[in-house]
Amino acid sequence: MIENNSISYHQIVDLTLVFCIWIAALLLIHKNYRKAFFLLSSLILTLFFLLNWLNLPLLEGVANQAFWVSFILLMIVFQPELRRMFERIRHLQDFLPFLFEKPSKSPSTIKALLSCVSQLAESQTGALIVLENRSNLDEYADSGIKIDAKISTELLVSLFKSKGSLHDGAVLINHQRLTYAGCLLPLTEMEVTDRRLGTRHRAALGLSEISDAVIIIVSGENGTISLAEAGKLTRFLNTQALETRLFDLYKEQ
Repeated sequence: MIENNSISYHQIVDLTLVFCIWIAALLLIHKNYRKAFFLLSSLILTLFFLLNWLNLPLLEGVANQAFWVSFILLMIVFQPELRRMFERIRHLQDFLPFLFEKPSKSPSTIKALLSCVSQLAESQTGALIVLENRSNLDEYADSGIKIDAKISTELLVSLFKSKGSLHDGAVLINHQRLTYAGCLLPLTEMEVTDRRLGTRHRAALGLSEISDAVIIIVSGENGTISLAEAGKLTRFLNTQALETRLFDLYKEQ
């Protein structure tokens, strides 16, 4: 009896599909590994549920193995996004604002901030000023030095112009009090294409992505004033534009 060793139509389709998937995977990963992984995971998940109705054993075996591997890799590749999600869940204030007291902001506080920012921008002194809202920032406050002083232009300017260890970190302002100085903020995990943005801008963006804080940035290179909120950065502000934005912001709260 002669055995039939010829390759069937289903085997050819099976091998072709597996080959095309791996070629597409290599091309996508070369361009953008995050987007590639998302697309491949979606494809694997779809195949995992559909292959029960298809007679493609090789592809089914690849999909079964890849499904569990992709689940584990999902936790690794998207770790920054998952961390930000759990950070927001931990701070229930972001989801249930009506249960928490809203910190008040007085015009005198805003004027002191504007005067400070104006002086620092003119002298091209770098600064990072965090205006707390409802989100709990204790984790980042612990990295700095407790001040707990009334806000004044002189105090803020002296902190950032000093040659000590505090001038490189951020100051936290809460309930019209300067609470901490020299704080370390989390850097954004998102890709920053503008090479003019340094560590201060990346730190401001990072905090604004995981909290409802508003962060004022003064560039130490050219005195540019920027504002970070809700994961977005507004650059090249003057003191008048910053004043309008701050008063509008506090009016909404």
